[in-house]
Amino acid sequence: MIPVLIFLGCYEILLRSSNLPNIYSYKDKLLDEEYEAVVLGNSHALRGVLAEELSFSAINLANVSQSIDVDLLWLKAVLKTKKLKFAILNFSTPTYTVSLIQSPENWRLKNYNLYTRLQINYAPKYNFEFLNGLQIKNIKRVGNYVIGNNYPQDNYLEKGSFPLDAFTDDFEEHALKASSRHMPKVGSIESNEKILMKIIELSKMYNFDLIIVTPPAHESYRKLIPNKINNKMFSLLTNLESKNNNVYWLNSFDNTSFDYRDFKDSDHLNLKGAKLFTNQINDFLINRNTKTN
Repeated sequence: MIPVLIFLGCYEILLRSSNLPNIYSYKDKLLDEEYEAVVLGNSHALRGVLAEELSFSAINLANVSQSIDVDLLWLKAVLKTKKLKFAILNFSTPTYTVSLIQSPENWRLKNYNLYTRLQINYAPKYNFEFLNGLQIKNIKRVGNYVIGNNYPQDNYLEKGSFPLDAFTDDFEEHALKASSRHMPKVGSIESNEKILMKIIELSKMYNFDLIIVTPPAHESYRKLIPNKINNKMFSLLTNLESKNNNVYWLNSFDNTSFDYRDFKDSDHLNLKGAKLFTNQINDFLINRNTKTN
């Protein structure tokens, strides 16, 4: 067994090395910079909220398929050393209905365990590179790394945002796939509601405003999300905003000022749309009214 263990150890080291730097390790380093606010959420915030263009210093800690339980862990990591003025929390349909551990994208959990200070799941699968992905691709990646021909890194922006300057040719087809992925699993909505309450509790404990944003979605996607899900989510956010004087909700889900040219696909903004949405967030922050309980 010793030669096998030595081989697997070396293989794991090479796999991790060939995957650095990456967007997860980059965002982990951003935690130690100076900033007044953080952006949290899934790919809707990663693509659609540009921390680089907000009217105050901020970093974007959103990631593809990131669920609200991971947002909570990022926020706790931030609050260990930083005093925030704001936290911008993306709250779109998958934020409400999906958990990363329950999704087909759960392999992404290993990226938090391996490349950030967060620890999400200690199952062996989520703590080793060699237990994830197709081995033929892993071997190819190691080979490229060894010969010095590593894969190009993602072109994320300075503060962690990662907009894409493109849009799909078929919104309808993409909407069918995306809306199907975003249907709730058993217990997921109840669990995510509880986590949102914990985030609100932290905002009060650490005295910062929580700005909840629901980004625009293309009509092809909106019509496939059941009304009962939207109504329940919107009712929850309306109620939380009215009962908490530090919680604000910007709902742009069906904002008609966005057209097809502002979308990368049915539920993600492209670069043009992200700039427009970020400007709306800036205006919202400037113009929001002081609330009292």
